[in-house]
Amino acid sequence: MLDTFEVVRKRLNNHLEITGIIFCMYTSRARLCNEVIEKIKEYPPLGDKAFNTIIRKNVKLSESPSHGKPIISYAPGSHGSEDYIALAKEVVQQENGKKI
Repeated sequence: MLDTFEVVRKRLNNHLEITGIIFCMYTSRARLCNEVIEKIKEYPPLGDKAFNTIIRKNVKLSESPSHGKPIISYAPGSHGSEDYIALAKEVVQQENGKKI
């Protein structure tokens, strides 16, 4: 993933930056999900970029595109909607904290 990012940055946009790493399709019952998150957070170039919000696996997230609606319109009370709203707030908070 990082190699692909570097190729894109060198060839197309030398100002390209990684805003953050989003963990999605998360299932708390799967031990592998927790292990992957732990490994990435321990890896220096990525760990600092990992968002705290985790997008849980959710049937409503899979259904919303086929209905032509974003998750917050299709199923506003679902875990998927809640998770993406939390992620959006976290991204805004992070971007507001950056000095220009």
